[in-house]
Amino acid sequence: TRRYRPHLEALDLTYPQYVVMMALWEQDNITIAQLVDLTAIDGGAMTLILKKMAIKSLIQIVSDENDKRKKCIKLLPQGIAL
Repeated sequence: TRRYRPHLEALDLTYPQYVVMMALWEQDNITIAQLVDLTAIDGGAMTLILKKMAIKSLIQIVSDENDKRKKCIKLLPQGIAL
């Protein structure tokens, strides 16, 4: 992560946030559970990461249309632009 740090600081991202963004750039509008599987980031840590990313307007956390208990993650224009 040392090599990535200067680049990530310029984007105002941490390394775990970057990993999440990479997964979402590959497959947008997925559930938190799918994102945990894709990134191998702990579910509790994922929740904190996603909340911080939502505050930065990179992503939106929405309820799944078919199952309101599930939350889906969608990239916002600012997240796509990175």
